[in-house]
Parts: sequence; C-alpha cells; structure tokens
Amino acid sequence: MTGASDQREGDSHWTVLSRRKVVQWGLGYAAAAWTLLQVIEFLGETYGWPPAVRQIATLVLPLGALPVLVLAWYHGDKGEQKVTRPELAILVALLLTLGALLWWYVSQMDETAWIPDKGLPEIKRVTPTEAPSVAVLPFVNMSSDPEQEYFSDGLSEEILNALAGVPGLYVPARTSSFQFKGKTGDVAAFAARLGVAAVLEGSVRKSGRRIRVTAQLVNAADGFHLWSETFDRDLTDVFDIQAEIANHIVEALRVKLKPGREHAVAAEVLTGNPEAYEAYLLGRHALQKGQAESVAKAVEHFRTAVDLDAEFAVAHASLAVALVKDSHSRAGMKWTDERNAALAKARAALNRAQAMAPGHAEVLAAAGFLDRAEGNARREGLERALANFERSLAVNPSNGQVLTWRNQTLRGLGQYDRLLQASYDALKRDPLSLDALVFRIDVLLQFGRRAEAGPLVERVRSLDEARGQLWLAELAEHDGDRPGAIRHCMAAVSLGSSPMCGWFQFAALDMKAETLVHAGNPAAGHWTLGEFEEAVRLAREGYEEDAAWWQTDLVIWYWMIGDFANSWDFFERTRRDVESGSQYGGWFFDPMFLLAAADSARKLGRPAEAARLHEQASERVHALVRAAEPFESDSNLDLAMLAAYAGRDDEAASYLIKLIRSGWYWHIVMRAPLFKQIVQREDFRAALREQQAVMDRQRREIVEILCGPTPPPEKFAPQPETCRGYRAGSPPSARADR
Repeated sequence: MTGASDQREGDSHWTVLSRRKVVQWGLGYAAAAWTLLQVIEFLGETYGWPPAVRQIATLVLPLGALPVLVLAWYHGDKGEQKVTRPELAILVALLLTLGALLWWYVSQMDETAWIPDKGLPEIKRVTPTEAPSVAVLPFVNMSSDPEQEYFSDGLSEEILNALAGVPGLYVPARTSSFQFKGKTGDVAAFAARLGVAAVLEGSVRKSGRRIRVTAQLVNAADGFHLWSETFDRDLTDVFDIQAEIANHIVEALRVKLKPGREHAVAAEVLTGNPEAYEAYLLGRHALQKGQAESVAKAVEHFRTAVDLDAEFAVAHASLAVALVKDSHSRAGMKWTDERNAALAKARAALNRAQAMAPGHAEVLAAAGFLDRAEGNARREGLERALANFERSLAVNPSNGQVLTWRNQTLRGLGQYDRLLQASYDALKRDPLSLDALVFRIDVLLQFGRRAEAGPLVERVRSLDEARGQLWLAELAEHDGDRPGAIRHCMAAVSLGSSPMCGWFQFAALDMKAETLVHAGNPAAGHWTLGEFEEAVRLAREGYEEDAAWWQTDLVIWYWMIGDFANSWDFFERTRRDVESGSQYGGWFFDPMFLLAAADSARKLGRPAEAARLHEQASERVHALVRAAEPFESDSNLDLAMLAAYAGRDDEAASYLIKLIRSGWYWHIVMRAPLFKQIVQREDFRAALREQQAVMDRQRREIVEILCGPTPPPEKFAPQPETCRGYRAGSPPSARADR
C-alpha cells in the first residue's frame, strides 16, 4: 500500500513514523482536540448547550485521529510519497464507515432521561448543566424535639414546590424524594433512582422563634458540592429562606428562566402569622399519613391555622380537602347526612380560598378534588375537576397527588386517548410513588401492553414486597396461570396482606369452599361462582343497612337472573342518588353496568332509554379500543356484550372464545342473558371443553399447593372440603355445562 519501502536500513519503527510526520501530526492533533473539548465545555456551560453537542464532539474527535494519522503517513518525507487510487478509495471507505457509525450513535441518543412507554428511568451520568434536574431530599430535623419533624418536612416540601415551578427544571415529586427519608448512603445512588443530576439535602434546627437551615447542593456525578450555605433567621423569615435556597439552586444549575422570570424565584408569603404557618404544616404532615386518625387531626390543625389567620388561603384549601377525606374515612361508601354536611363545609372553605388566591396551585388542586367528590358520575363535574387539575399542574407539575387525581379523572371521563401518556407522565414525575406505579401498571394491562408491566411490578417490589406479590399474582392471572397467582397470593399473605387475594382464581376453578373463605363477603363470593340467586338474596339483606354499597351490584345481579324489572328499578335508584350527590357514581363509567341496564330497559319496552345507555357504553368501549392500538385492549367481555346486544352473534362468539381461552372466569358468560344463544354454539362449547382440561390440571396443581407436604401460610390454610378429595386421590372437577 505504501509503494516504496517504508523502512531504510538501520531505521527503527519510531524513526520511520517520525520521518513521515505521524508522531508530530498525532501529538498536534491530540493537543488541538483537547483544547477544542475545553472550549466546547466552557461555551456549553455558558450558553446552556444541550448534552448532545459535547457527546458528539467527544466521540468524533478520537475517531478523527485515525484518518489524520493515515494522511500524515501518506504525506511522507517532504511530501514525496503519493497516494494511489486504490489507497484513496480505502481512505474514503474508512471515512464513510466512521460517518455511518457516528450517524447510528446520534440516532440512538435520547436527550431525555426516560425510555418512552416503559416508565423506567435510564440514568445518564451527566452534569447538572447538561440536564437541569434536582431532587429535594427531606431535610433532617436537628431540633432537640423529634416532634419538630413536621417543620423540616414542610420546609423541604415548600422548597420542592418553589423549584418545581421553575421552567426548564425537572424536579421529582415529594412522594419519590421522601422515599429516602432517614436513609444514609451514596447520593449518586439516590440520584440514579430518581433520575436527576443533582440532589439538595440539608438540615433544620428550630428553637422557639429561631431557625437554622443548612443546605447543600450535590453533583451526583462526582459527589462534589455545587453550593452550600447556612441560614440563621427568625421564624418570620422562613419564606425568604425558601426563596433564597431555590434561587441559589437555579443559579448553580444555570437554568434559563422564561421571559418574565429571569431574575429570581420570588418568596411566596403564605401567611404573616408564624403560629398559623406551624399549624398549617402540622395539618399537612398529618394529612399525608393518610390514616383515619391522622386525617381527623389534620382537620383540627387546618382549622387552627385559619382561625389564627382568616386570610390564609392555602390553609382554607387544605381544610376543604381534609374535610372530604375525613368524611370518607368515617362513612366509607355510605353517603350519610354527616358526609353531605362535610361536603358543604368543604365547599365553604374552598370558596374562601378561591376568593383570596384563585390561581394558587394548591387552591386549584383542592377545587378539582372537591369537584370530583361532588360531581360523581356527572360529566360536567368531572370536566371541571380535570380543568382545575390541569391548571394546578401548569403551576406545579411535580405534585404527585394531583397527578394521580388527574389520571383518575381522565379514566372517569373515558379520555383513553390521553390516559396512557398521562400515566407515563405521572410516573416520570413521581418514579417511586406506589400510587403512580400501580396506576400505570393497571393502565398498561387495560391497554393490552402486558410486556411493559413486568419491570414496573419489580419496582413495586423494591418499595413494598407484599404489594409487589399482589401484582405478580395479578400478572399471573392475566397470563392464565392460576397456580402461579395462588403462589404469589400466599407470599403476599405471609407478608401481611389480606387473605382476600386469590378468590377470583378459586372461583374460576369452581373451588367453592376456598372462594367463599377468601372473598370479601359471601354475596361477592357467590357472585363470582355464578350463584346469582344466592348473591341477590344476601345483597337484599345487606341493602337495608347500606343501600349505597349494594345498589349497583343489584342492577347487574338481578339482570343476570332475568329479573329485568328489579334490575331497572335499582338502576333508577342509583341514578337518582348519583344525580343528587348522595352516592358515588363510579359504576356509571362501567360498560357492563350500562349494557345490563340498557338490556333491562329494552326488555321492559323503554327503547329511548336503552338506546341512550347503549350509546354511552359503546362510546366508552370503542374509545379504549382505539387508544390501545396496535395492542389489543382488555375489553373482550365488553365487546362481546356490545356485539350480542346488536345481534351480531358470530362476532360476540369470537370475543367470548378469546375471553375463555385467556383463562377468565366463565360463570358470568354462562349465565348472562345476552349470551343465552351464544353459549350453546358448538365453537364456543369446543373452546370451553378445551379450557376445561386446563382448569382440571390447574385445580390439581393448586390442591397440591394447599394440601401437600409443605403447609401454606396460616391465613391461607385450606378448607377440609378442598383436601378431602386430594387425600382420596381424586380432586373434584369443574363442570363445563354449568
């Protein structure tokens, strides 16, 4: 390739390389490349260039050394060495190959820290200036009184809220950041789990009206402090401290603010009364615990706050939320006079807040929460709630609770075209929130995206093993693996979960004794076994005590046994209660409920009512199917009911066969009035016989698990009927002709 001999007699290889200028060109190129990288680093930090600029430069410059050295070689001594055409072609091919590698690398780059549709963070080791992001860890309470923890937590959360409102800065929600409360360890590891480049940590010491706050911003890549400071102030200066810390972080991370916010994050003075502020923090601290007793205490603290400062808008808004939650914890699903009175008090508190600070993120969130509580199934109420949640998130996009409320409202409205992305966005902002995780998993399964749910369940396990086992049971049931589901249920129960887990699997396999033990109540157990007459009898007994709990169930159960008059009667009762605000209206979003009512109305000669309910159900089901494409949504039962309602038996049968083969429990299919003709078809009976063999095998396996030599957890101990056949060597079989 070099033509003449490259090495003269007595010359060393180093001498040859030096004579052909390879050494000189190589050293010069290395020095120039290093200088260029330093210039790019400086300019990138100054002007906020994206990380791709430096990443591409760091890749291209070392690769560029190869063609430079080859050219140096061919430059030769005094340039007498000439490059032949074949050699030139090889050089061009080499450069094209390097260019192709560079193009492939750039096309694979993702400048965000997230993998779409997986919900899992891909942590990149970047500097804070490359990807402005910071997690606010809970500040440590250094006060002599451990009860002062509410103050350090409150200060941390207020700083987080201030930073979350900064355009261009990513801040994980409180739920995720507070996962590391009380934990010590590698800051880089904490940052990796939260998907951020920097971490703010600190401590608070409160003594009387004096507070000392120490804060430091740590670069996750190398552990060095980017900024640290200590503040010794009076309690009345707490809002100024929060703003100062937020501004120091913005400066340290070099976040470029949008026009109108270039200079500083202003201090938000919630109240001028320190005692009212402390009462407010105490209330928020209690409300976040979520237990009934702590919620009741939160109501008391918020009332104290507004008594001390009647102009404390955010405290009024928080009182409204606490009143609704307190009434729910007291009454459950019952819509008592006490609960209605609590809603009225909550609305009055919210009105006070809105009169003073209508655009505050917390006030908007409280307005949406109350709209949902009052609106029930009324679409206009849910639409108002959604609008308020969206406005609140525009101010503070890192409020994990509001993200959850927004997602639940989207589902209630049937806005499935937005739900999948919204559940991903919520998890991106709150990556370690159990609420965000399980909602995302549920949505993925609803949209037929089973493969993406598995990694998220593992993340749930890392936060709560018992809850993770429950979701592993859910995935196993989704896959038709009932023995696997029972094993995970037993693991969850052994970790303290409710023994209710597993009753759907037992019912699907016609294991009556186990179903009735593990079901939430006897009526529900008989319902899943397909014993609808007994379910109706028990529900009617409970109806006198708690009408709201049983009313919607009776609509479907009466329909199942062909009592269309009673089914419609209970539908009308439910509708009146929902419209008056005295009952929760979640069932009005369920297609099966709507279609059962539509079929009853049609049978009773109410065609207009039937058409309206059928249209509502059809709109909701097909909206989900469209949003799930190209995956297949988990809507086979609803699609089968729609097709059967319209007389399209072949189409209905195809959906029912899919449903049976997926392992779904079959009792409802066999008894539903809409399917009376379809279940007699030979293609459906063949699919049921095929599934019967699977059920017999799975039943034997489950009986072996429960009654074999290794005993299950005490709360999962089998019933005598279950093991009687096992010991006799002949466990019972389910009947395919039921």
